[in-house]
Amino acid sequence: MARRKYLHTSITGNTAVTLIEKNKNRDLDIYSMTVCNTHASDTLTLDLFLSKLTSRVTGNIGDDGNWDTPTDTYTTVYLLRDVAIDSTNTLVLESSEIEYDGTEFELKGQLNNADSTADVVINFKRKR
Repeated sequence: MARRKYLHTSITGNTAVTLIEKNKNRDLDIYSMTVCNTHASDTLTLDLFLSKLTSRVTGNIGDDGNWDTPTDTYTTVYLLRDVAIDSTNTLVLESSEIEYDGTEFELKGQLNNADSTADVVINFKRKR
C-alpha cells in the first residue's frame, strides 16, 4: 500500500507557478490541499487552475530571414478563480474540490500581487 506524501511549495509574486507537473505515466490521488497566506497584512487572491499544452508551432525562418519564435498554445481550466484569503488565514481544499487527471494536465497556482506570499501543502499518494 502506497504511503501518503506531502508536497510543500512557497509561492511569491504574481507569476503562475506549477504545483504538480503532468506525468503521462502515473496520476496522483490528492487527499487535501492547504493554501496559507503568509503575508503579514495583505489579503491575497488565488487562482488555481489546470494547464494543458494543446499545440506547438515550431520556429522557422521567416520572410525576413530571421528565426521566428516557437509558439505554444495552452488550454486553461480554472478550479478556483479570484478566491480571497485574508492575511495569516488558510484555505483548506478537499479531494473532490481538486480532483483532476494528472496524466493530461499540470496543476498551477497564481497570486494577485507582486508582494503576495503563500505556502501550499498538498497531501497525496501515487496511483498504481
